[in-house]
Amino acid sequence: MQHSYRGKKAAFLKALRATYSVAPAADLADVHRCTVYRWMETDAKFRAAVHDTREACLDDIEARHFAAAKDKCTLSRIHLLKSHRRAIYGDHGKVEVAAQPWQPEPLSPEQMKNAWRVAMDSMRDCNLPAKPAEEADAEIVPDADKPH
Repeated sequence: MQHSYRGKKAAFLKALRATYSVAPAADLADVHRCTVYRWMETDAKFRAAVHDTREACLDDIEARHFAAAKDKCTLSRIHLLKSHRRAIYGDHGKVEVAAQPWQPEPLSPEQMKNAWRVAMDSMRDCNLPAKPAEEADAEIVPDADKPH
């Protein structure tokens, strides 16, 4: 069974070298991309060949960047210098965050009463049913004469 796919695998690798991407290469080789991924999982030699082909594609891209940098392409120059001379041209910004998790301050009964009133007013503005303020006060602020 392994030998019957040898031609398809070779066609895929050739197409990958031309397209740099699995899906278009699979289409060109007339193989579903899921089949390619399955081959990569189950066939170590094929997986290594795909890796080598991808490395060759990256070498092509890098060579094109070098050529473009030589031809005065500023973006290619910046990219290459940041990649290959990281110690000099790379990003050296460092962000350190040392914060404690936010803990809300507890509200006093008066603050709670005011917040409730604002919420109820907002609900009335939206035509939502709201409890009367007296009921809200009774739920939020315990009576001083009632035991807790």
